[in-house]
Amino acid sequence: MINGPGTLAYRGYMAIAEVDMAAGVIYGEVINATDTITFQSQSLRDLDGAFRQAVDDYLLFCKERGTSAPKPFSGKCRLRLPPRSTPQGIHGSPALAHELQRVGGGRAGESCSHAQRR
Repeated sequence: MINGPGTLAYRGYMAIAEVDMAAGVIYGEVINATDTITFQSQSLRDLDGAFRQAVDDYLLFCKERGTSAPKPFSGKCRLRLPPRSTPQGIHGSPALAHELQRVGGGRAGESCSHAQRR
C-alpha cells in the first residue's frame, strides 16, 4: 500500500524506493527496521508485491532462526515535560507550539535522543 509520497507500508514496515535508470530497476529499502531489508522490481506495477514479499521473507527468516522479528520503529518520540503553571499546562502553550515548529523535525529528534541518553 502506498503511504504518502514515495513510501510504501505493510505490516508496520515502511519503505522508500528509487529508480536506477541505467539498470532499468526500481530498488527499495525498509526504513524503519533494525535489520536491512531490501527489494527490487522491474516495474512500478510489481513494486508493492516485491516489498510485501521482502517483509514476509524477513519475518519467516526470523521465525526459522528462532527469534522474533524486532518491532518496526514507529517514528514517534515521547517526551516527558514538566507541567507549567498555567491552567492549560504545556499543551496549551502557544510559545511551545511556536518553538516546536521553529526547531523542526531534525533538531526535535536530536533533543529527544539526547534526553533518552540522560
